[in-house]
Parts: sequence; structure tokens; C-alpha cells
Amino acid sequence: MTWITVAGLALPVSATAGPRDSAAGRARGFAQTSSGAVLAALHLLVRTSPQVGPRVWEPTLREQVVGPDVGAYIDAVTQDYAVAQEQLQIPYGDPLSPIYASIAGVRIDSYGPQAASLRLLIEAPDGSGGVARAATVVQVSWTGTDWSLIAPPRGDWSTVRALVGPAVTRSYTPLPGR
Repeated sequence: MTWITVAGLALPVSATAGPRDSAAGRARGFAQTSSGAVLAALHLLVRTSPQVGPRVWEPTLREQVVGPDVGAYIDAVTQDYAVAQEQLQIPYGDPLSPIYASIAGVRIDSYGPQAASLRLLIEAPDGSGGVARAATVVQVSWTGTDWSLIAPPRGDWSTVRALVGPAVTRSYTPLPGR
């Protein structure tokens, strides 16, 4: 396992689980395994964030996100990007400021060759010198050739995210090679 940085966030890459194609900032070519599903969830979640810029999130949202809430998710990312772009006074198309968080671990809730549901343990500064931890439920679906991210309910990740305390973090598996 090696690591790359996308929008300031360290993401794992595996020669066997993927992504095998990262051209133009995208992430494609994940193995149809539990490891491939985890890596797809991590990479697609980050590559659909406003921080990566529309050259990455627009095609990723269009081609690698599925589910009934895709339209709402596209609208949310587009709006979040527009607001941040205006605040930061950057040209349209440029990436935003980096993501100030890290993925501390993962917990697979369910896995099958066609679908997987997992929780990502994300750590970020809490604004007072400490660390806030949140668990986000992320689901992926096998589309016949690759994993696709399932859009969050109403296009809003806060609907599937909850703050967690330090005791809960023991139920998450740290990502290897860090």
C-alpha cells in the first residue's frame, strides 16, 4: 500500500485493490473485493468534494455516483463550491483550500460482491486545539465494471455522520501502512 495526497488528504492506493487509473485527478479501477470497496469509498468521497475543484468532481459525480439522491448531491457540491469560490476569490475551476482532516480508520458494516456499507472514522481539528472525530456511513455499489459511490440521503453527508468519542474509535480498523 502506498499513499497519495488528494485535496490535502492522504489516501491509500493498492496495486491489487486500486485505484488502477488516476488520470486527470480521477480514481477508477477498483477490485471487486472488500478492500476495493473500501478504497473506492475513500477515493470517491474525496473526489466528489468541492475542494478538488470541478475538473475532478463534475465527471466523478456524473460517472461514478449512483442512487436516487444523485441530483441533490450534485446540487449540494455545486453550491458549496460556488460559495467557497466566491469567499476565497479564486477563478472558477481551481481547487479550493485543502481538506483539514484525516481518515483514522474504517469499519465494514456489510460487504457483498455487489454492494458494501462502511463507516469512515474521520478526525479533524475541533477549533479549540483538540480533535473532533466523526463516523460517516458510506455505501458503494458494483456497477458491473467498477465500484460507484451511492449518493448520501438528500445529497447531504451530515445525514449519515455522527460525532463519536474516543472509546468508539477502538471498533475501527486503522488504515495500513501509515
